[in-house]
Amino acid sequence: MEAVGFVTADALTLQIGWLLLFAMAATALLCALLLPLARRLGWLDHPEERKVHRAPTPLVGGVGIFFVFFGLCAWLNAPVVPLFVASLVLLLTGLIDDRRPLSSTARFIAQGVACLIMIYWGGIRLDDFGSLFWPSMLELGPLAVPITIFAALGVINAFNMIDGL
Repeated sequence: MEAVGFVTADALTLQIGWLLLFAMAATALLCALLLPLARRLGWLDHPEERKVHRAPTPLVGGVGIFFVFFGLCAWLNAPVVPLFVASLVLLLTGLIDDRRPLSSTARFIAQGVACLIMIYWGGIRLDDFGSLFWPSMLELGPLAVPITIFAALGVINAFNMIDGL
């Protein structure tokens, strides 16, 4: 049993498991509480030919995940202000787009702004690929920022595509 700090790896895994279970339950509860409000405000996704649901569906999942995630970060004293702001940009863009569809250009610009917040304020950047292709480190140098933006935009849009299912 390997020790991580003063906690064994098994105990840490158990703590993370309980934290994830709590986060899922809290998100489900918050979404359930937001359902009547979403219906009253007309914040609904209506069925159409490319959608799988048959009845209007309240759009509360992203809001629930957002607030539970940052509630847990605050509880854990995690320094996540830049991540919070970048995520807020994405959440607000999604909410606006759900209400009155935005152009793909507007969504792409908002996603780019969130990426730039993450990079320049949050200090999160992909500086190298490690030893992905050969034994020595593959440094990205001046390509670090564009590759980070490309990767982050890919993850954001992949999540959006999965979320749409």
